[in-house]
Amino acid sequence: MTTFKVIAYECEDRWWVAESPSVPGCVSQGTSREEALENLKTALSDCLSVRAECGMPLTVEAEEPAVPGREIHRLEVEAPIPTPD
Repeated sequence: MTTFKVIAYECEDRWWVAESPSVPGCVSQGTSREEALENLKTALSDCLSVRAECGMPLTVEAEEPAVPGREIHRLEVEAPIPTPD
């Protein structure tokens, strides 16, 4: 398992969004912060598998995205890193 820095924030419609800036395009949502983070763990695993299959770097250095008008929760989650076959 590897630990990823993530951010989570609540949207106007009361859904929560969670994303990992170091894995481009890896975003998920849920009806609570906890659900969004659990869904993000699955998304991280899937995104990392696809990036590995395509020969892409698994992660990139990225700045934390700005979400104007939202309280940002800075967290960490663990997700498995795929191993080459």
